[in-house]
Amino acid sequence: MQTTQVQSHPASVDAYIRHGWALVPIPPSTKGPTAKGWNQKQNVLHSMSDLLPGYGIGLAHAYSGTMALDIDHWDRAAKELHDNGISLQYLYDAPDAVAINSGRQGHGKLLYAMPFGLALPSKKLVERMANGRPQNYLDFRCGTTNGLTVQDVLPPSIHPETRQPYHWAGRGHWTRLPVIPERLLDFWRTLVERDQQRTMAPDTVDASWDDIRSALEAITPDCDRAEWINVGMALHWAGHHTDQVETALHLWNEWSTPSSKYKGDREILTQWASFKVDHGTSVKLGTLFHIARRYGWVRPTPDVSVLFKPTDPPPT
Repeated sequence: MQTTQVQSHPASVDAYIRHGWALVPIPPSTKGPTAKGWNQKQNVLHSMSDLLPGYGIGLAHAYSGTMALDIDHWDRAAKELHDNGISLQYLYDAPDAVAINSGRQGHGKLLYAMPFGLALPSKKLVERMANGRPQNYLDFRCGTTNGLTVQDVLPPSIHPETRQPYHWAGRGHWTRLPVIPERLLDFWRTLVERDQQRTMAPDTVDASWDDIRSALEAITPDCDRAEWINVGMALHWAGHHTDQVETALHLWNEWSTPSSKYKGDREILTQWASFKVDHGTSVKLGTLFHIARRYGWVRPTPDVSVLFKPTDPPPT
């Protein structure tokens, strides 16, 4: 087992913790935790002595007051941000910019402090590639819809593909994270609010994409194949009824990937193509929620405050 740079520089772990960051352990040759309950606040690291040999470290955003803008396809992400009045290059060139460099071309990650300890749900932007596979190109990373956290690997952990350590980049310093720019935060809020809008298509369960993600988080992808297919069919149905087919396919792919039974992109794309949407479809969101409840899922209470927002005055 290769020893990570974290073990060579143990002071970095304690320095992050002293700074107020919550850290989670990252197993060797991976980019994410695997232990049950890793994203619960009580399970974060308290010191370097809690970290097993060979492990890397990840920043638990929701418990650290931070977020990451994760770029997986520079050109596509830059266009999306530009269309919303934001320059990705300007964000990187800012005098206080703090970035994490993994050494992968076309990829990047900017870190920001969240105002007032805010922890927004994470949001991925995806599109369908020419081969039919969904590609994530921009990701706002912070919390989850059920109040837990996501994480991003910190330097000097080792990247599992490049076998090189992550390192800090940008003109700023990680001890002085800039607050997320207001325009970027507003764009993120818009994406979250769009997901929280209730879908009211005929014959559907009144639900939001936040509800759907919350249910998926409760179901193990190592379930039997019948359940795996039903989850995919429910997501396929929801995607078609909300015009977000790419989002639905990406969710099924992302949820399925950690499973030991998952056979790769070809199987999931072939199975997805076999699903049909018609009036005779019996597997809808109700099926997904029924499966999730068997795993102990409780549907989040909707935010009723939106029902009492003032409306615009009628035109004269």
